Parts: sequence; structure tokens; C-alpha cells
Amino acid sequence: MCGPIIVTEAREILEDGIEIGFSRGEAEGENKLSALFRALEEAGRKDDAFKAASDAGYRQKLYKEFGIE
Repeated sequence: MCGPIIVTEAREILEDGIEIGFSRGEAEGENKLSALFRALEEAGRKDDAFKAASDAGYRQKLYKEFGIE
């Protein structure tokens, strides 16, 4: 009789974990992008910041160039 309750609780725990993971990933992504924009600003590379905002491949190149992980 406990089976359905355990499955429901396990599903809720899994869903909570997924939500927490997404939130952490989103925060890490925002921090990474912010670090890139600060580095570009310090380097006087405003045009690169604009391009990085819309071009994921270019953004990845810049992350590598500035050592942002």
C-alpha cells in the first residue's frame, strides 16, 4: 500500500532536484556572461560584447580567449 506514496514522493524529490539544478545552471551562466562582459569592457572591446550577445559560437571563443570557465 505504501508503493504509490513512495513513488509520488520520489517524483516530487526528483522534480525539486531538477528545478534546483536549472536554477543553479542559470545563475552560473549569468555569472559567466557577466564576467565576459566585464573583461570585454576592461579591454575596450565594446563591439565584441555586442557580437557575443547574439552569437553563441563567438561567445564561446571569447570565453576561451579570456580564460572564463
